Amino acid sequence: MSTPTPFKWIYSGGGPYILATSSSAHAWLGTQELSAGDRSRYENDYQRACESKDYVSVIPGKSHEILVIGEPDETAWLSRAPDDILLVKWVGADSDQQVWEALQCLDFESFETLPIRFSVFEPKLFLFDSAWQLADIGDNYLELTLEPGCYGLSVLLNYKPDDRLWLDLIRLKRFAALDAQ
Repeated sequence: MSTPTPFKWIYSGGGPYILATSSSAHAWLGTQELSAGDRSRYENDYQRACESKDYVSVIPGKSHEILVIGEPDETAWLSRAPDDILLVKWVGADSDQQVWEALQCLDFESFETLPIRFSVFEPKLFLFDSAWQLADIGDNYLELTLEPGCYGLSVLLNYKPDDRLWLDLIRLKRFAALDAQ
């Protein structure tokens, strides 16, 4: 008998994902217009997100920072604590159960720490495709809850515990929690 998994997977239409606080997510205009940034440089918010060439980067939002996450693989999230989450990107797997089992024995020492800081000022965040506006995507978004604070990011790309599973993982952990480890 398999264990139920906590995953809700979302998909991208091809653009990078954004992770934004509620106020920034609701202000995001996708391909329609520009909510923040240099109008002489960008035509819309989606262009700002696509400009990032890194796997993970931070751009300014209308009211708060926005995390841009490249590669449009199906994505879910897993809460490890109110100040420690894991974004799970499905590159290849047979089932949710296989992904869940692989994450139970994950070695966080193998993650690469990124020189990126992400400030969270509101506890509710949304993850969705940057080409869209939050109001127009139906249920193809993830709603996350994080304690406000400054978060460090680390990644484990090309996680392949066996020849039938391939994930990319992004960890967000609040700095005060990092210092306590």
